[in-house]
Amino acid sequence: MGITQTILRTGLPLVGVALLGLAIVHFTHRGPDDDVPLRAFINQPAPDFALPLIDGGTLKLSEHRGKVVVLDFWSVYCPPCIVGMPINEKIAERYAGQGVEMFAVNVGDSAGDIARLRESIRIKTPIATDTDTAVARAYQVVYFPQIVVIDRQGLLHAVATPLPEELENWLPAAIESALKSGEAAAK
Repeated sequence: MGITQTILRTGLPLVGVALLGLAIVHFTHRGPDDDVPLRAFINQPAPDFALPLIDGGTLKLSEHRGKVVVLDFWSVYCPPCIVGMPINEKIAERYAGQGVEMFAVNVGDSAGDIARLRESIRIKTPIATDTDTAVARAYQVVYFPQIVVIDRQGLLHAVATPLPEELENWLPAAIESALKSGEAAAK
């Protein structure tokens, strides 16, 4: 076998895998400062919804009025989503005593896929399932992950599609801002 055949046999599959990985990141993510359609509705009432939680019960947004709510829209096929979930969970734990609640909203995946992923990354964040994608459409989710921060009055406060390395700055800043806006509204 010649060197050309060896390169073609071993190199092309590696190039294909690399291109597939780049395509997945490109089509599932944009930066936190990129245009997100929902941004046009900042300071407007967040669409109410009711979704089943995988551990039982229902997530009804309106029942969390008076708290800052973080919604993390994600899919099992989104690598940045999966890497970011434990980071989000640690950030949410830091703010739990301040009236902040986080929910991971899975969009369109099977219960089995969600359960396997949850077990593999060992997160405790409550997971709601949007199997028919109605809530994702209401929140104009175009890219994953999309994180939405809702203030204590139920208004959309911040929205972004951050990569995991951007979460540690963006999410605490968005939560702090939502907490402060709630304090100002209460006065």
